[in-house]
Amino acid sequence: MIFWSRMGFLVFVFMLAASGLVMITLNSLFGQDFYGTHPWAIGFGPILGGLLSSAVGFAIRPRGGRKVIDAKTRKSFILKEPDHTFMFIPMHWAGLVVAGIGVFMFVGGFFVPPSKAVVERQARERAQAQAPAGVANVFPPRGFPQNPAAVPNIFPPRGVVPNPAPAFNPEALDVHGDDPAAAQPPAVAAQPQVAVQAPVAAEQPAPAAAQPPAAAARPPAAVARNRDAPDPISEEALANAPPDSRPLREGEKLEVGTRVLANRAFDTWEVAVVDFLPEDGLAHIDILRLGDAFNETLGYDRIRIPLPLEEIDPAMLTTITYELFPGAVANEKTLAAAEASLLKQQGYIPESLKNEKGSRYVSITVVRDSWSAKFARMGFAEAQMRVGREIDQ
Repeated sequence: MIFWSRMGFLVFVFMLAASGLVMITLNSLFGQDFYGTHPWAIGFGPILGGLLSSAVGFAIRPRGGRKVIDAKTRKSFILKEPDHTFMFIPMHWAGLVVAGIGVFMFVGGFFVPPSKAVVERQARERAQAQAPAGVANVFPPRGFPQNPAAVPNIFPPRGVVPNPAPAFNPEALDVHGDDPAAAQPPAVAAQPQVAVQAPVAAEQPAPAAAQPPAAAARPPAAVARNRDAPDPISEEALANAPPDSRPLREGEKLEVGTRVLANRAFDTWEVAVVDFLPEDGLAHIDILRLGDAFNETLGYDRIRIPLPLEEIDPAMLTTITYELFPGAVANEKTLAAAEASLLKQQGYIPESLKNEKGSRYVSITVVRDSWSAKFARMGFAEAQMRVGREIDQ
């Protein structure tokens, strides 16, 4: 509940008004949802509202008082007017308290890791900015059907430029109709057949005059490719492959339920589990850290096997120690939840989460410069275990 006396309620009003003004201003200057996705920006409202409340409180606070004389004792004393208070604190001091809280929120916002939704949105924006011209959405929206046969992929394979339609050459046509096969320009006959053509209804080809020039010159490559044919791995993704993994060996087969690292898009590698095997050389993977909309079928060249700890170069590993927040509990249940959440992150070494009984510190072993080395706090937050600053080793 909120308690105030006289004009003390203005502290709450000024704080709400300042927060709303800051939200509208930042969103209009830097884009929609900027205020909500940057925790440090939330501290501006209490700072401005608190300073304004303190200034108004100093201006309207009671000064002096009335001199009163007791009729019996004939003693005089000063009778002061009551203060404007907010939560039992004088308004001019309450404003400074609110501003101090805002400063704490502003500084602490830089140490709060981004939420899972924010990270996914930023990844989609970066991928969309790097997408080829004409591609409207690199990632499918949530709820997008996962049946490859139901939704064909209308985009060409990565790195393949569709063949433009050859120019129509009227001199190549047989205007007399003696040889119907000559009605097709020579360039069309030389185009590679990348898709099955529709069966011809008539046994004899139609005369050249019955075929529009554009239809005669259109190559069969315009047919959409099958969604089951995944894109090959890019050179960028191959160069940025996680050092704690290896490619599949020649003749090696995957099994359903195998934990792997998958190249989802561009040079991004994610921890995944093999969901099912549609055919040889292909695997439908379930990316653990993201939603079902990001599951897809990949070729074996875009899948790697995590190395066991004894095969990883110790120079690539580092141990990170976090201090638990006051009130955070590290028991068997919370540690198991944190282990399950950290296993979804690329670079985390399984079963490396340690906490000595009664200790206020937890430590993990990760691969240097990996996702887990940068965003391990997100895994702890998902497991409802709040950790604070890193402890220098």
